[in-house]
Amino acid sequence: MKKLIVLILALLCFLSVGVLADGEEFDVDAKHAAVYNLEQKKMLFEKEANTIIYPASLVKIMTGILACDYYEARGGKDFTVTVSAEALLNVTGNKMGLQAGESVSFYDLICALLVGSANDAAYVIAQTVGGSVENFVSMMNDRAAKLGANNTCYANPSGYHSPYMYTTLFDQALICAHAAEKNLLLEISSLVSYEMSETDMSDKRRFVNQNLLFDKTHWLRHYTPNTQGLNVGMTNEAGWCLATVYDNDGLTNIILISGGTVEKFDYHYLNDAKALIEYTSDSYDFITLLDSNKAMCDVEVELGRDKDRLLLATSRDITVLLPDSIDKDADVKIEYNLSKETFRAPIEEGEVFGEVRAFYKDELVGSVELIATTDIEMSIPLYIIDKISSFFDIPLVKAIVRLILSLVFAFGCAAFIYVNVKRREHRQARRRALAKNVSHARKNINKY
Repeated sequence: MKKLIVLILALLCFLSVGVLADGEEFDVDAKHAAVYNLEQKKMLFEKEANTIIYPASLVKIMTGILACDYYEARGGKDFTVTVSAEALLNVTGNKMGLQAGESVSFYDLICALLVGSANDAAYVIAQTVGGSVENFVSMMNDRAAKLGANNTCYANPSGYHSPYMYTTLFDQALICAHAAEKNLLLEISSLVSYEMSETDMSDKRRFVNQNLLFDKTHWLRHYTPNTQGLNVGMTNEAGWCLATVYDNDGLTNIILISGGTVEKFDYHYLNDAKALIEYTSDSYDFITLLDSNKAMCDVEVELGRDKDRLLLATSRDITVLLPDSIDKDADVKIEYNLSKETFRAPIEEGEVFGEVRAFYKDELVGSVELIATTDIEMSIPLYIIDKISSFFDIPLVKAIVRLILSLVFAFGCAAFIYVNVKRREHRQARRRALAKNVSHARKNINKY
């Protein structure tokens, strides 16, 4: 008994090793992997996430999105679908055994799709929702395009291999983020098992979810608390694929695996998913790059009554999900831009005058407004002087003033010339009068 306990403890210790020390590279066995954070809408881990791949059963996530939308559009009330022979015509791969003419609950079909990964359920859903499988596939492609999944193309609703059907894990992250917003889809795809009601042509059917991450019976190796949905499946061409949601104390991450492997009872793709959960949970956290009310610059203010300087600060903090190993001094750069070249009173506290941006390794990761930290009232005398000055800065006014000054100058010059001419004439007249008086006096002297 003691040997068994020691063996179990040793196994648990071995399985718990998944987080690498800061600075070391991290990798998984799968060909493609990604971790996408919903709150920050960013990748936390990527391994060939933009490489074109075959989606395999991940296709059922989009089928489930449209099925749940259709179900909820009818008020969330279940209804019965009659399976047609046409819907089953091209079904291959994993099936639940639907028969033509069978009456089936639409809710049961969604559960068979998301829990049991039943391809025939996917085709019946497609014909029910789209009117035809072809039209439903067009709906799938349209929704993918609206979500920004531009490197995704669907060819069928089940995920059975087609050379014309492809995607990327980055696209799947966008699609899974959309799926995670739908409570019905997340709830159904998180069921460990589901027992379907009997129909007019079949006894009860039971489905078991292949996502062992939230199956407590696999507590020793694969069970991971706080995981939900979304899909697990495989094809020979795509390998094992997995998409699941993990809640890390308020941080919601999408874990994606493609090209995973299984060897006997060793499910490498599930080990990869657990390792990704542990790595990103322990390696990432919300880090404050810039505090709220942080003073950024001091600017000159015109027309202030009692102040001529204004301090501008951040309106709130910049907190971003980043690696714990971040070196703020080396990896983070803070820049600010002013929205005005000049600042004039009156100014109200909280008024926006620019933007502060934070960069992590040259990537823009956050921004906040740059605001005034105080009120500044306007000086009425300075305002009047400014208005007068502004009036004389008007081009037409300047031209009129220049014309008036030119006329005044010309008039002044003319008056100056006129006065000088008159003075000269007056002096000459006095000289002539004086000369005449002198001549007259001389004549009188000569008489005597």
